[in-house]
Amino acid sequence: SLSRCSRMVDSLQWQGFQVTYVIVKSAISPRPGNWILERSIDGVFYRPWQYYAVSDGECWEAYGIAPTPGQPVYKTDDEVICTSYYSSITPLEDGEIHTSLITGRPGAEEFSEKLMDFTKARYVRLRLQRIRTLNADLMSFQTNGDSDKLDKSIARRYFYSIKDIS
Repeated sequence: SLSRCSRMVDSLQWQGFQVTYVIVKSAISPRPGNWILERSIDGVFYRPWQYYAVSDGECWEAYGIAPTPGQPVYKTDDEVICTSYYSSITPLEDGEIHTSLITGRPGAEEFSEKLMDFTKARYVRLRLQRIRTLNADLMSFQTNGDSDKLDKSIARRYFYSIKDIS
């Protein structure tokens, strides 16, 4: 019967993917500045996998987390870090951010239960929080309040462009 099929589907609810790597490729703009890579099983409650910031100081200011300088190395299998490693303004186009969720973690060789849980997701979200600029927005302060000298196109030139997430 239909109700028996429905109960069987409910009892076999799919738990998600094991996500080990996320690659974000920008298109005709620089890579995002501050952002959070997040995961969810239910699509409602999201937990961070990793924080990204334009500088090590931004890790403290924006996220309250000590920065992890250089190539990330982790103390635990479920440690969430903040990095500015991928935050260079160059390349201005076609930049890539490669995030391994397992490389450098203690349980990567045996794939521990904690690491299995940390990498499980049905939904992945990029929460973009700060655009990476060339500081042309600061030029508006040099007009001494003369709005006729202000380049009104500056805001239209700043945008995110992501051409691929894999």
